[in-house]
Amino acid sequence: MKIFQEPYMKFIIGILCLLLTIAGNSALVQANDMSAEIIKTRTLVENRKNPVLLRLEHKEKETPVMQSGSGDDISLYIIDPALEDFHHVTALPTDRAGDYIFTLTPHTDCGYRLWAVAGTEKTAQTSAITNIPGAESCHKATIKQESSMEYSNNNYRFQLELDNGFLKTGQETTVRLFIRNKSGASINNLQLLNGAYAHITGFYDDYKTIALSHSVEKNTPLTFKITPERTGTLKLFAQVRIENITVTAPFTVTIQDAAVSGFNPVMPSPEEATAQEQTEISEEDLLFEQQLLQKSIERERARKENSSDGLQDLFREENSNSEFKLYEDPEEELLKSTPTER
Repeated sequence: MKIFQEPYMKFIIGILCLLLTIAGNSALVQANDMSAEIIKTRTLVENRKNPVLLRLEHKEKETPVMQSGSGDDISLYIIDPALEDFHHVTALPTDRAGDYIFTLTPHTDCGYRLWAVAGTEKTAQTSAITNIPGAESCHKATIKQESSMEYSNNNYRFQLELDNGFLKTGQETTVRLFIRNKSGASINNLQLLNGAYAHITGFYDDYKTIALSHSVEKNTPLTFKITPERTGTLKLFAQVRIENITVTAPFTVTIQDAAVSGFNPVMPSPEEATAQEQTEISEEDLLFEQQLLQKSIERERARKENSSDGLQDLFREENSNSEFKLYEDPEEELLKSTPTER
């Protein structure tokens, strides 16, 4: 493919890449191969509507990025340094090729970061990143690290569930999004929003990397497959349209390092733990434990008194019902076999 040849190779290593693999139709941001520049704007002020003029160009050709008219809108993903105030905006083309206009009403005085994505999930997408200046820089803003899997407003309750209870780098996990009304009934009347029934935007705590996807499922729960590729905190924003109103639900998920060894048990609830502590051990269970202890003592005595061959005999006796030769070298058996047997 041409994109993997020089001089395009240097654009493969972009800041922006998709780090979630989600079931259904997933949006794939392939490369940071276009540039974004804020041409005209006012300094962002909290709760003030602000028009912004944005210019997009292809880096290699230095030509304007234009819409083809086939539904590949210019989508803008905008957020503050604390990863709290998220805005998903569609940029509108102006009379000048490559220039787009949009409005932003921030809920802080901070400067905001903008990711521009052109194209659709069915075509190669291009992306760019730039900043919108604010009354305050907020570069040292604190990102909340605590996991948050639920969100509620006056009308709906959103709940995110992970099959394994956690996310690890490189490991695929099924994620389900439940949406219920005040009465607890599931919402099954989702409306189309920018060509899909649900959109997911994820921001990592490096303030450089985002993840995009959407769902074609109309009824809840919405199911996604997530395979994160870096550790840290991931801020997820789910967007759906219900009764002609767009609702955004924020979540916070921690990504663990799969390379770190350790067992992650499913911890019992406080009620279950209390019940386990109060459970009395029966006399039959005590007798069984004593028998196991006695057997262990006898094996240890046999290990000391017998040779290594005697120890293997004990192992074979314990595994007498197994058809596998657990203690023979498989490579040695392979060397003994003839070429035909191999």
